[in-house]
Amino acid sequence: MHFSNLAEFFSNILDTAGSILRHVTERRTENSDGGHAAPDTTA
Repeated sequence: MHFSNLAEFFSNILDTAGSILRHVTERRTENSDGGHAAPDTTA
């Protein structure tokens, strides 16, 4: 495997993990905040 492929692979993993984490933390703050979290930008 070439280094560029490896770098792209890790970059994709980090992007995916980042969006999952963002989604999870948004859910958490919504629940713990009684639903008064920041507006959902995905709406």
